Amino acid sequence: MTRQTAKRGTLRYDRQWDRFSVQCGDDFVSLHCGEEIGLRIGRQFVWGRLEVDMAGSWCIVFPGATDGKSTVLTLRTAGIYDAKIYL
Repeated sequence: MTRQTAKRGTLRYDRQWDRFSVQCGDDFVSLHCGEEIGLRIGRQFVWGRLEVDMAGSWCIVFPGATDGKSTVLTLRTAGIYDAKIYL
């Protein structure tokens, strides 16, 4: 995904389609595995990649900034997250 236009919105799970989507105003953007997304953690957005782990749970993989080890955040399907995506 090329970084062209950043849009902020709300990341939610859509049970009908079994995937997460981001609502940006009146627009909904469905996300697929491997797409880059930013989530608000504290006061900043951290960029990562949307994945499905071996247990079938949706997660965001954040690459390690200094040590090269990745951090994995498992997303709750009932959760609502402040997100940023590039369109």
